[in-house]
Amino acid sequence: MNRLLKFLPVLTLFVAGVASAKTIAYQVKVLSDVPSSTNYNWSISGGSTTSCYGNTCSSNWSNPQSGTSQANGATLKLLLPDGRIAVVECVMKEDVGRSFAVAIAAGMNNQTTTPLYRDCRVPETGDTITAKFKKNSVKLFMRDPSIDGTGRRHNETYQIIGILAPTAPH
Repeated sequence: MNRLLKFLPVLTLFVAGVASAKTIAYQVKVLSDVPSSTNYNWSISGGSTTSCYGNTCSSNWSNPQSGTSQANGATLKLLLPDGRIAVVECVMKEDVGRSFAVAIAAGMNNQTTTPLYRDCRVPETGDTITAKFKKNSVKLFMRDPSIDGTGRRHNETYQIIGILAPTAPH
């Protein structure tokens, strides 16, 4: 019964999130960030799964994978309240206003220009921020630094790359 009472708030939060257009808001802690144009290594450990139907069982093994990727914006690791870690990525966005102004100026000189991009807004590592998750993206809400915590509010949308589940200690 005690376990059920502990699970009830999580269930209520989940049902409320589903009812509100499948947007779920959490307070998350920023564990780390990889700045733009940085190479980073990643790996996924192998594992096995077993499925049984009636008297027949089958076992499947997935091989470990690894690689190197380049962030073209920012990649963050966010600690969720339940201990999972969301890995999210923001791709640099075109700065339409600056690109337009440069194109106008270049057009007067008969030159061609390439679009200009702005960096993704990135919260500080260690900050606790509001994150609104919706399907495969998350909108992060952060403030500029200020003495009283009332700095200008910004938001940035990141794509969810994956969710890492905590592992049991060995």
